[in-house]
Amino acid sequence: MPVKIVWDFKKSAHFEENYSESPMHRIGYFDWTLFIDDETLRVRCVPHASDSFGLVHEVEAFGTVILKGVDVRDDEEYDWNVITAGNITIATYANFGLDSFDRKFLHPGGIYRIETTIHITRGYCVDFCSPNNPFIGERSNAVRIVVEGHGFYVSKSHLGTMIPYFKARFRYDAQTVDDEGIALEGVDAETFCEFLKMLYPLKAHENCFFGCIRDVLIFADRMCCDIVLQRSQEILMRRKFFDVETLELADMYNLEQLRSVALQEMPRRELERYRKKYGGRPECERTLKLLGKELEARDAKRGQ
Repeated sequence: MPVKIVWDFKKSAHFEENYSESPMHRIGYFDWTLFIDDETLRVRCVPHASDSFGLVHEVEAFGTVILKGVDVRDDEEYDWNVITAGNITIATYANFGLDSFDRKFLHPGGIYRIETTIHITRGYCVDFCSPNNPFIGERSNAVRIVVEGHGFYVSKSHLGTMIPYFKARFRYDAQTVDDEGIALEGVDAETFCEFLKMLYPLKAHENCFFGCIRDVLIFADRMCCDIVLQRSQEILMRRKFFDVETLELADMYNLEQLRSVALQEMPRRELERYRKKYGGRPECERTLKLLGKELEARDAKRGQ
């Protein structure tokens, strides 16, 4: 069922108060007006500084879209704003790249309308880094992957030079916008895992590799695709560099092996950074306990 969503953005004074030259510190409120099939839903979202372009991350609907009984909840732990309007749920992930976004759309005092069309079907996962994503400005900024009947998008910025690997390994839909926007159809989980193994040698594009695996983990968790979760964990464990973000993934998806390897291999400064960032949070209790033991072991070894 195609649904047209129109977003009106109005930059608030709060944004100006928190503005800095660094895109990692640009924080503010935006008033959104969502028009879905001529019905209107208004909601306020708090975007947080991040390098991710994800805005509308997942949309699920069953039956007719009816915008009634609006319920807006904010899950601070993962920066989700969940908007339930009738029997449509829009989960808006509150992180996106303001460094390029504000130059294109957020001029002082202006209201700017952008449009996109999404297709809502049962269990369909939609990432806003889609070929029609207006935030990045190009039509060719994503790869659509369908694994075992479930579709998701991986942004081109995450894939980087991995796109040729897609071309070489899988057939893709020639109807897609161009060669950069490749659609992978009907890939089974085992075949997809073979593709994941091919990503590992791309040492020169570590950030793109990590972003791509992160996108895959989000997808695999949502679709309960255990084999993809396991293979992604194995690939991450083969990395030579472990940091706070690695532990965050281990916590989020309960990847015990990755957590264990990361704690052993992470530099002390990264362990301290994790403890400072997540100390006292109950959902990180297991990792913090293991982290403490690891630091004690290192101190004891140093004292010998």
